[in-house]
Amino acid sequence: MSNHGLWIPDETRYAQISQAMLLGGDWVSPHFLGLRYFEKPVAGYWMIALGQAVFGENLFGVRIASVVATALSVLLAYLLARRLWRDPRTSLACALLYASFGLIAGQSGYANLDPQFTFWVNLSLVALWHALDAGSRRARLLGWTLLGLACGMGFLTKGFLAWLLPVLVALPYMLWQRRWRELLGYGALAVLAALLVCLPWALAVHAREADYWRFFFWHEHIRRFAGEDANTLARGGSTCRCWRSPACPGAACCRARCARPGTSGAKRRWSSWRYGCCCRWRSSA
Repeated sequence: MSNHGLWIPDETRYAQISQAMLLGGDWVSPHFLGLRYFEKPVAGYWMIALGQAVFGENLFGVRIASVVATALSVLLAYLLARRLWRDPRTSLACALLYASFGLIAGQSGYANLDPQFTFWVNLSLVALWHALDAGSRRARLLGWTLLGLACGMGFLTKGFLAWLLPVLVALPYMLWQRRWRELLGYGALAVLAALLVCLPWALAVHAREADYWRFFFWHEHIRRFAGEDANTLARGGSTCRCWRSPACPGAACCRARCARPGTSGAKRRWSSWRYGCCCRWRSSA
């Protein structure tokens, strides 16, 4: 974690925004090199700033949040497997298998928001599973409440996607199981818990920066995903960054396929997913 410098542009940007929060004391409105930075909410910056506050303004302090978030996701994989099979060896194998994925292992030492967001999404889905599988009302209440808290923190880390993913899982399943009454009742509890987490900062940033939500919602969500150039190759080329890790055995195959002349963007993204490595496409925005 400390044997190489910060990767440009992500690590340098997130490190500087978090450092500005730590030194300037403004924990509401993110700033990058003195400019207002509205692309993401603040929880991810808070965690990176906390790492710098505890371990110093150094490479380790910047990256420790990603390490902790990844370790917690691995722990969730272990606990979920333990609940399913009640076998310590099988549970450990599941956790190690999850940790060995190229994208998971690669991001664990990379200072950006994805490991943190991944943990909150994982926690929300595990909490949902526990809520649906609970044998008592108390356990069900705990599961739905934890789901809301995780969704709230996921939203504060990277936005509305943290709310969408559990809904895409819970809504069709509950309707299929004819448990819509339970969904309406306990789902309201999850929504309330999420709002209690999000609302204080949401109101504070609106009072401080009146145009934050307009930019964050329309530019970072609607325009970003609905535009013709959304998440596609830049005009004139692409950037493919596969993690060079022993945990990613398909990386060499992916690099070769991504670099093959004449390969379309869709095929390149399919190749990236298929071989379990991370390709980041540079947007023209």
